[in-house]
Amino acid sequence: MGNIAFGVITNNIDSFSPYCDFILNARKYGHDIQKLIICYSNKIDENVVKMLREYIDLELLKINKNEKLKKQLLNIGLSKTEVAQLIDSQDLKKYNMAPYGKRRNIVMLGALLLNPPIDYLLFFDTDVKPYVLNDSSGKRCEIDFVGNHLQHLKKENVVVTTSDYTGYYIIPRLYFDGLKTFLEGLDKGKTYEFVKSDSTNLITEKERNILNAKSTNKILGGNHALNLNKYEILSPYYSTTYHYRHHLILGRGEDTLLGQVIPDKGGEIVDINTKIFHDTFNSFPEIPDIHNADVKMRFYNACLGWLGRNPFLNWYLKENGKISEKEYKRKIKVEREKLVEGSYKFAENYNCPKFKDLPEAYSVAYSQIENMADDYKTLMKIWEKLIDKIAQRR
Repeated sequence: MGNIAFGVITNNIDSFSPYCDFILNARKYGHDIQKLIICYSNKIDENVVKMLREYIDLELLKINKNEKLKKQLLNIGLSKTEVAQLIDSQDLKKYNMAPYGKRRNIVMLGALLLNPPIDYLLFFDTDVKPYVLNDSSGKRCEIDFVGNHLQHLKKENVVVTTSDYTGYYIIPRLYFDGLKTFLEGLDKGKTYEFVKSDSTNLITEKERNILNAKSTNKILGGNHALNLNKYEILSPYYSTTYHYRHHLILGRGEDTLLGQVIPDKGGEIVDINTKIFHDTFNSFPEIPDIHNADVKMRFYNACLGWLGRNPFLNWYLKENGKISEKEYKRKIKVEREKLVEGSYKFAENYNCPKFKDLPEAYSVAYSQIENMADDYKTLMKIWEKLIDKIAQRR
């Protein structure tokens, strides 16, 4: 069957949920999970950790304080500088924040270097649960989370399995003159019809549609699995950071880039249509209202994160011949123009002047694209060396 591990990234380990939910779900369907690997950045509750160890073999990887993983990477032949580039974060020291991509890479490295080797690494986030929301009444069906992923992950050319979520969408219901322009400025134009609808932006899935699988290049970080036996095709996660008005902004989309790279290397990604529940605003079943200050701030921060992802993704597409230099420059111009028009109208309609900052944040992120590109190229060079070393071990 192969060795299976769960992977999670978080700031603090201070709750049994959702860890125990997924562990018990796996046991119910007969799956033996060898490890739960958690990369965390701040604090742990020792009582929670003690209880988790009674359920599962737990591997804790703290950013910047992980001598075991450092030693393993040095022992396989990486330099101290290369190890630091892979698993340390200066951003955490200065801003108490660390890029999402680096966090996921630490979990993947922990799994790749385990002995006996982990064959399948399944990621879930701390705000999801192993069931699917069937309708707006709250009806739900439990699913075989591990089994649904493995059913396709074990196929010959499949490297990653993934699926979306049920629950409230991250963009609350909106409608104003200029909404479509605003969403296109965020590179979220495809969501327009859904976001402007009269519904509450609640995503549900009928039980009969689960496991209606298809190929995709969209990976969802909190609901995906990796076949680590295909490590030569796997690439590292990468997410950007940028500095805006003395703040560090974490770019979203470490999973977005991976979805581009793997097909380029000949691997397949499968959407298994197992949309586990995501408590997006930590308030379900309360309907998110854009007039609520917390919901508005959650959306604003998400926008800043997308504006950190979009410049780098456009650069990647240009560098790999998927869009031309002309199209790249056109996208920069058009997206910024739409962002100016749309964000100002949003700010006026929803009485939130902060959204007028978004065009400036977009320009600032683009001004830092060379640093992002250099950081990514360095990561890829180290990763290629790492994979060669792992191949020698295996």
